[in-house]
Amino acid sequence: MTMLWTTNESSVSPNDFKSRISKFAPRFVGYNQQDAQEFLIYLLEGLHEDLNRCDKDKKKKLSVISKEQEEEEDRLR
Repeated sequence: MTMLWTTNESSVSPNDFKSRISKFAPRFVGYNQQDAQEFLIYLLEGLHEDLNRCDKDKKKKLSVISKEQEEEEDRLR
């Protein structure tokens, strides 16, 4: 996934993308037709989990900062 965001390439080979995903989910190593729907579901669930994790991390950071820390950050800006 890092390759998608850090390179200057404008596109990613579908075969390369699938092979990288297959390293994390070995059940997608083959090219069976019924795996296409499962593959998309796997990708969408992974994105959903990552987005939810990011939101929770932001909320935790906001709730952990005390009033004094917030004032200190404001003074430093």
